[in-house]
Amino acid sequence: MSRKNWAMIYHLGFGYPYYYPVLYTGTFTTSSATVPADTGAGAIYGNSYFDGCILMPLSGVCAYQPRKILSFATTTGVFTMDSAFTAAIGTVQYMILIDTADSGGATTTAGKTQIKATTIDLHQAAGAKDLFTGTTQDVLIKSLTFRLPDIDVSDDAAITGISIQTDDTTPQVFINSVVGAKAYLTAEAQLGWTGAALLKSGNKIQLTIIGGTATADPTTCDVVCEFEAVVSGGYLA
Repeated sequence: MSRKNWAMIYHLGFGYPYYYPVLYTGTFTTSSATVPADTGAGAIYGNSYFDGCILMPLSGVCAYQPRKILSFATTTGVFTMDSAFTAAIGTVQYMILIDTADSGGATTTAGKTQIKATTIDLHQAAGAKDLFTGTTQDVLIKSLTFRLPDIDVSDDAAITGISIQTDDTTPQVFINSVVGAKAYLTAEAQLGWTGAALLKSGNKIQLTIIGGTATADPTTCDVVCEFEAVVSGGYLA
């Protein structure tokens, strides 16, 4: 197979040589270590066209340093990099490569699956507790899993259950108070949800402790959320 329009660099995720197809070559019009720009590319391509691709300068102080493109802006031609170059790259020639090896791409690229995990202690007062916050851009929630530790909460005196939902005016409910009733909060039990729910940037996913505190101190539970950015740059904090 001909490799004429391919470039070999070390795979960004695994550190071995890999051929990547060349998507575009150009010359930077603005030098930066994190947000270089090429107005020539901006005049041709739309927003997000190069998101998740690899950008590599061909000369200058950062020659042959491959970096992932987090986002691309039309007109201005600004590339926002997933990680910084070692210095401002200069107004040099560069190439953009398609990451066919898919080492994960820019982790917050639109449509790219992301995982966020946290913990929550049920040994605290009743009420809503923050789990995750939509950050920078909107995200699409795809699944949510809640797991108890090796502690049986079903016979605790005060707590009557849990629920997990967004803080929207009309909440998106992932685990309701029926599914999360105390009777189901047995040792190492798991409660889950799958589907599609939009979380706006700035909005939260919260767990509500109903009734009162769990008896054991602590009763630390795991919560794992699978999601993707709707617009590149979105993630859960």
